[in-house]
Amino acid sequence: MDMNKRQIPAFIIELLEYARLAPSVHNTQPWHFKVNGSTVSLIAASDRFLKAGDPTQRELWISLGVCLETLLQAARGLGLHASIQSIQTDTINHPIANITFTPTSQKAPDTLDILKNRHSYRGAMQPAQLPALLIENCRSVVSNLPGVSVSLLQDKVAIKYVAGFTYKGMRLALSSSEFRKELAELINYNWSSRRIGMHGFVLNHGAIGSIWEKWSIALGLDTKRKARVDQKKVLEASGLIFISTTGDVSSFWLNAGRAYMRVAMEVTKSGFAQSTLAAPIEAASFHEDIEKILQTTNRIQAMIRIGKPAHSNKRTSPRLSVDELLT
Repeated sequence: MDMNKRQIPAFIIELLEYARLAPSVHNTQPWHFKVNGSTVSLIAASDRFLKAGDPTQRELWISLGVCLETLLQAARGLGLHASIQSIQTDTINHPIANITFTPTSQKAPDTLDILKNRHSYRGAMQPAQLPALLIENCRSVVSNLPGVSVSLLQDKVAIKYVAGFTYKGMRLALSSSEFRKELAELINYNWSSRRIGMHGFVLNHGAIGSIWEKWSIALGLDTKRKARVDQKKVLEASGLIFISTTGDVSSFWLNAGRAYMRVAMEVTKSGFAQSTLAAPIEAASFHEDIEKILQTTNRIQAMIRIGKPAHSNKRTSPRLSVDELLT
């Protein structure tokens, strides 16, 4: 164990073991943690930013918001009182948040189970009826986040339109050699010990498939079929949850990330599978077409497809260790 880690309170180490499970864009985990006594600082990790895939840094700020919320949810589960000292969204060059944690007597082990069981399911989905209270619960848990709203789309005709925009968005994204190169670098062979990016097995590929996925993306091969695969994933969804905000700058992106994690936990709690698809949100102006379908003037920041999994693949992307995330 690192000498610096030995000087950190045990309950903070346990907290960070849960926080490191936070999802992020392409599993880049673009954060570090700095610990001073019982205060944790969330810091952006510049070496794990996406350049071609996230030129506005929207996905970066959303990922940081997800991590921040995971910290707070894990604290609740562990029976820690979280006192937020500061949160800032002006620059990625300073800590995003500083939070002091103190032990209490009330723990919420169910929250910890949800954090451990939540994962991005990228496989096929089966038709299923969504619980009536799911969207109500999702809206309720984000109600105290300024400027954030949650919408659910279940109409099959509307979902078909969104699937079409997903196809167009993926074709557009994969037409960029810079984007493909960056994405290919984040695809790992199934036997790789790397803990950043996505292994072939979480993309439902065997060993040979993981090789093909990496190199076909890098070389721009089979892009039409890849876009069709994502289109089909949307068509199979029992519903699509959209997180949108009244503004479109870093402060709203951070809150959208926090909302995403709360919604993801509610979906996990309901027993449904989930995954995100960024292409229709990030590529060109397809998000505007979806906003018209939803009849909202808010800016969509994230789309989550939900449904019953058609298979039981629960393998998740490996994560960096607490030691590697400490700075």
